[in-house]
Amino acid sequence: MSLTAQEKANITSQWKSLMPDKEAKIQAGIILFTKIFEKYPEYQKLFKSFKDITSLEQLKTAPQMRAHGLRFMNALDGCVESLDEPEALCTLLDGLAEGHKLRNVTRDHFEKTTVILKDMVLEVLGDKADKQAWEKFFGFAESQIMKTYQ
Repeated sequence: MSLTAQEKANITSQWKSLMPDKEAKIQAGIILFTKIFEKYPEYQKLFKSFKDITSLEQLKTAPQMRAHGLRFMNALDGCVESLDEPEALCTLLDGLAEGHKLRNVTRDHFEKTTVILKDMVLEVLGDKADKQAWEKFFGFAESQIMKTYQ
């Protein structure tokens, strides 16, 4: 990965400011998946645990959504924490891709979700964002995940 030591430090500190605790991660996950399902409603059918919840308002408060939001953000947290360990980071991303591939999540799903996630992070960070570092991070993560689909 081509992140400098300063870019890694910026991503780590910016991430910690966004995700100071469990509830912040849950809420960010809910916001992310709400944005995904608003833009791509058909993606909700990929999730066994909440594919039958028809209202986005109900989905936002569903325990299944809270759990998945936390799981997703914890996975992203693990990636940020592994920036100084490229092999561990690749292993995390490979496992994430393999697990999702088994659930019929496609390259296209990952690509579109990555765009929404990156935009959300940069929007929330605003002027404080090291945009170049985040672009590199998400670009690397997406390219590593895509290797599973080749």
